[in-house]
Amino acid sequence: DSCSITVQDANPSSTGNTKPASGNSGNNNNPGSGSGSGSGSGNQNPDTPSNPQPVTVTLDDGSKKTTKTVTKGAKFGTLPEQPKKDGYVFKGWFDSNGNQLTADTIINSATTFTAKWDKATIGSTGVKLNQTSLNLKPGESSAKLIPTLLPEDTTAKIAKVTWNSNANNIATVKDGIVTAVNDGSAKITVTVTTSDGKEYTASCDVTIESSYRIVLTHVDTGRFNPVLQFTYKVYKNNDAITNYTKFIIAGLEVGPRDYTIGASRVESEPKTATLILSDGTKKENVPVTYE
Repeated sequence: DSCSITVQDANPSSTGNTKPASGNSGNNNNPGSGSGSGSGSGNQNPDTPSNPQPVTVTLDDGSKKTTKTVTKGAKFGTLPEQPKKDGYVFKGWFDSNGNQLTADTIINSATTFTAKWDKATIGSTGVKLNQTSLNLKPGESSAKLIPTLLPEDTTAKIAKVTWNSNANNIATVKDGIVTAVNDGSAKITVTVTTSDGKEYTASCDVTIESSYRIVLTHVDTGRFNPVLQFTYKVYKNNDAITNYTKFIIAGLEVGPRDYTIGASRVESEPKTATLILSDGTKKENVPVTYE
């Protein structure tokens, strides 16, 4: 007798060929014969454990994108070198759902991970004032002095501010506003305590100086023989004063009790004079006006 056996490939190729087998003759009067044919088609790269597919992972740090090809279902593997960004600290790679990428992250599909950044903590190194010197007259007040921590991009904050004047009889300070009291010099100091636990000081030099001016007023004296003369007043800031020794104008010395000046003595109407105060202080180039 004889028989024939047909065997088909368990994993046929895209052409679907079969493997015919010829049968051997048999005994017991059972003749055998074999023949076979086959055709078929199939996926050349099926996604099976024996034929895994590659997927692309994209890393976006905000300035550039890089990619890495990973086998589907496998771990990402070694992370790339951390990117850098001035003024920021890198916190990791995250997908759109907030999942962080690690070396053990299983990659099942093409995914983009974006860099997350936190602003860097920059400590303070000092403090400065918006003005380091002031010139005021008695009774005047300054614009507000404002302290600023250094460096200017520090993330520290001012937690406490204290103001002080070393001469309150000359100038006082409150909430950064300086008020002039008397002529002289004073130093205004600000002390700040920061949120990072540090303390700094800065100062502003204040000069208080009164302004003086002399006003000469034309008058006619003598009803029948008029003589042109000037009366005069000396002003400190906006107040008329008599606590001066004299003023000198066009070479003429005039005291507080002289009352008038002959017009001919100041015919050229000089624009400035020298004023001598009662304490001996000399004020040069005091403005003179005529009325």
